[in-house]
Amino acid sequence: MKILHLRASDFYGSPERLIIGQVCQMTNFQFVCSSFVKPGHGSAFLEKVREQDLISEPVLDNHLFDPAIPKRLQKIIQDHEIDLLVTHEYKSNFYGHLAVRNSPVPQTAYFHGWTSEDLRVGLYNWLDRRVLPRLERVITVSAATGERLATAGVPKEKIEIVYNAIELDGDAAPMPKARGEAVVMGMLGRLSSEKGTHILLEAISIIKDRAPRFRLDIYGRGPAEKRLLRMAEELGLLEVVNFMGFRNDPENVYPTLDFVVLPSLSEGHPVVILEAWKQGVPIVATKAGGVPEVVRDGADGLLCEVGDPQSLADVLLKALENPELMARIGRQGFESVRTRFSYENQAARLSVIYEEILSKGREETNRL
Repeated sequence: MKILHLRASDFYGSPERLIIGQVCQMTNFQFVCSSFVKPGHGSAFLEKVREQDLISEPVLDNHLFDPAIPKRLQKIIQDHEIDLLVTHEYKSNFYGHLAVRNSPVPQTAYFHGWTSEDLRVGLYNWLDRRVLPRLERVITVSAATGERLATAGVPKEKIEIVYNAIELDGDAAPMPKARGEAVVMGMLGRLSSEKGTHILLEAISIIKDRAPRFRLDIYGRGPAEKRLLRMAEELGLLEVVNFMGFRNDPENVYPTLDFVVLPSLSEGHPVVILEAWKQGVPIVATKAGGVPEVVRDGADGLLCEVGDPQSLADVLLKALENPELMARIGRQGFESVRTRFSYENQAARLSVIYEEILSKGREETNRL
């Protein structure tokens, strides 16, 4: 049985790593990976697909709302005899739906959440809310995001909860980083309002004069970047806060950090948590979205209230002042990845879902 993964992405980040990891693990299916590509441009995602000796298919995207895209998708589906289309985010959901809505090929989508940066993103979210209820299934990464889907009109029987996963390099937890003169905390993520970086900067301003020596390295790009830089300057934080830009090799970032901070205002199931735990790096996070489903407060992470700079400041101070506690939390985080969030567990769950969708499609075809 052949499955086509379609994602609109011109770079290689956490969602793209998850797709490739899933495809490599699920050897009971055949996969094709596609992404929209502008004329004269490449795709970092598809380059990584080819490096893994997987099948890649670029989808030419000439301009915004290119009406020829559905036919191009239909040709890929026909050429590879695709049995199931799996889409990721609003653009692939929309064009995928147009391509298969009058065909026997079922479509399922992954849902990680909606953002609300501007009117354009609001339009995309509105479009996604129209499409998702019409699909065969919608796979999401937490019960919290599942509730958002249900509220948006997706029938509950179509919603499947499948937590994110990651592949470990071995069964032994990495040795924790020895703290230097300054404790290094890091934030990795898109610099947009829902990620709560402004809340983190406010919290840093609260503790900067009474905490052990520290610095904060912020990795990422996004629409809020200039505003956050101004905010850090106005709060007098540039001596302890560094904006490091985007990195496509986070595996080399985590070993430089003593712990990771997620100040998010909304979340599904952040892959950053799993990437940090994989390397034994402890987590400080807000109780946003599905985070409390994943992180157990005081066991494999420290949690604080959402959108509350003082609550975050208190937890950061606790993390800075208790290296033994954070080392234990980092070790337990590794165990959580090993036992709860492995690719093997995820692949078993997805195999059941994909088989159910395909079996239903075959039954309907036989009835016709």
